[in-house]
Formats: sequence, structure tokens, C-alpha cells
Amino acid sequence: MSMINHRNILHQIPEIGHQEYKTTAYLLEILTKLKSFELYQPLKTGVVAYKKGTRPSKCVAFRADIDALPMEEKTGYEYQSKHKGFMHACGHDMHMAVLLGLAEELEQNPCQEDVLLIFQPAEEGPGGAMPMIEAGVLDKYKPDEIYSLHVSPDYKTGVIATKPGTLFVSNSELFIDLYGKSCHGALPHEGNDMIVAGMNLVNQLHTIISRNINPSNCAVVTVGKFNAGKRLNIVTDHARIEGTIRVKSMEDMPIIKGRILNIVKGIAKSFEAKYEIDFGSSYSAVVNDGEKYEHFLNRVGQQEGIEIVKCEHTMASEDFGFFLERIPGIMFWLGAAQGKEGIGLHHPEFLPDEKALEIGLKAFRALLT
Repeated sequence: MSMINHRNILHQIPEIGHQEYKTTAYLLEILTKLKSFELYQPLKTGVVAYKKGTRPSKCVAFRADIDALPMEEKTGYEYQSKHKGFMHACGHDMHMAVLLGLAEELEQNPCQEDVLLIFQPAEEGPGGAMPMIEAGVLDKYKPDEIYSLHVSPDYKTGVIATKPGTLFVSNSELFIDLYGKSCHGALPHEGNDMIVAGMNLVNQLHTIISRNINPSNCAVVTVGKFNAGKRLNIVTDHARIEGTIRVKSMEDMPIIKGRILNIVKGIAKSFEAKYEIDFGSSYSAVVNDGEKYEHFLNRVGQQEGIEIVKCEHTMASEDFGFFLERIPGIMFWLGAAQGKEGIGLHHPEFLPDEKALEIGLKAFRALLT
């Protein structure tokens, strides 16, 4: 089956992290037909496929994430999502299709090296890379190097963008709850308004980067969600604030978390409120290995129809970094521009160019002898 067909089927059944049951069933359906691969399921979703090489001197791993996002698709695509409220808006359907294409290619044309294909759940959260590592995938197959791609609407099809060193930054989630006292909106002096407390907290959180972090460094504190109140004439006793922290330099993370904790304590004291704070899950930075970067340039850069460009790092995060902490390798952007400006990743109209699938497969295959 063609990679486009794989992508079309997978695009219609998007599922969120650790709930990718239909997706995993489809992956297994295709992979079990490839008799030269050994399959292993370390978690309830996701799958690993291993193929012995003809004259192996090393094991080369490739990873694709399989989860989708909780958002309504608005592409008008012929193969639009059949799961209302869920969409492959980050291109993971493309990633899976490339890896399935590689598996089918290797079934027909074996390579010298051992190959490990990792179909990983929950990249969008709460994270599937570390659970797979903790389940023993790397210990079982002992890959010597690892590669992954991510489609990008910022580059035209045929262009691959990457760099040595940090490509994606480290991140941490942020959840803050403030508790006060409810009362009638006409008698605010009898209560303790957590909307006011929360507003003050958000304003102070946004001073951390400008006043506590070296301006030469790259860091972000963003509040993306603020929930408070039940009715227009009730002073609310609870506010919940959710956000994200991003840092290029890991030494900035404890500084930011320390400042957040002190600010929350100060706001709680000044507004006579109680608080709870949780930093949720965190991802390591994606740091591309310098030697593997040069190897990638030498092998993939020689392929007809592929142009490799050097890019800047992004303030986005990716849990592929957990693999790279243990195995040298790289991640790269796979150009898949669709021609519409302003339609990026995580957009309800995101629809990458399917011609990029062949470029991704060609790049992966070039890394194998």
C-alpha cells in the first residue's frame, strides 16, 4: 500500500495520547504482514518493529509519534477526521506513513544494518518517549543511533531543515490553583475574589523573563488558560491558571520555577488565599549530535531532489529529546508547505503536502547501507 493511502487512513482516526487504540491496531495490521519484522508492544498503545540486517555492524533506529490533538478539523480534506473533536493537526499521520513506507521498502529490499522502528504514543502529552524507554525498548534492541522527522509548513517540499545542537527547547507544564471565598457579587467585601488575585498573578508571571533571565538566553513563560467564575453575579472562590515554560538553557529552568513559586506565595499571602502549584510533565531539549549531523549531511545531502538548509532552533518542545539523551542522532524538519500562509502546526486547517512523504522516505533510506 502507498504511503499516501496509509496517511489517508490514519488521518481519519486521530486519537490523543495513550488512547491511540485504533491507530495502533492499524499499525499492527500493516506490520504483521511484513514477515521479516519482529513486533513488540511495550505499552498499551504504540508498537516497535525490529528487522535484522544482512551484515549488521550497528542498529539504526527511527521514531514516529502517533497521537493527535483535541481540536476540530476544518480542512475540508477528502479524508477528514471521522473522530469529532480530534485531528492530526501536527502531522503525526505523515510521520507514521513515512515509517510504514520504510518498513515496506525494507521488506522488499533489505539493508545491511539492523533497523528499529519506534511508533511512539503521546508526544503531544503527557509524553510517550520516556515510558517506552522505561519499558526497556532501548535495552532490548540497543540501537546505536536514532533519527526522527517532523513535517513543517515553513519549508517547501524537497527542503529539509536541521542543525547541530539544540533544535527544540526543554519545557515544563504549569498548573496553579488559587482558593479564596465566594459571596454575592453585590457584596464583594464579604468574599475573597480569586479573579482579581489570578489577574495579578498572571501579570507578575510575565515579568519573570524580562527581569530574571539573561536577555541573551531564550526562554518563555506563557499563560494559555485561565478558568474562574461560575456566574456573572457571584464572586468566585477559585481560579485555575495553566501555562507552559520553555528554556533553551536548562540552567534557567530552576530559576524560573523558583520565581514562579515565590510569586505565587506572595500573591496568595497578599490576597489571603490558599494555593496549589504543579509543574506537571517536562520534556528534555532535542539536542542533535554533531557527528550524526555531519553523517546526515553526507548521506541525505547527496540524494536527488533534496535540499538541506541550516535552521535556527524553535521554542517548541518534543519528547524525542529523551531518546537523544541516551543515543546519538538527530531530528529534522521535513518541508511540506501547502501554499497557505498563516496555516501552521496545530491549526485546524493544517494540511501538509503529501509529496513530502517520498522525501522523508528517501532521507530515512539514505541513512541505511
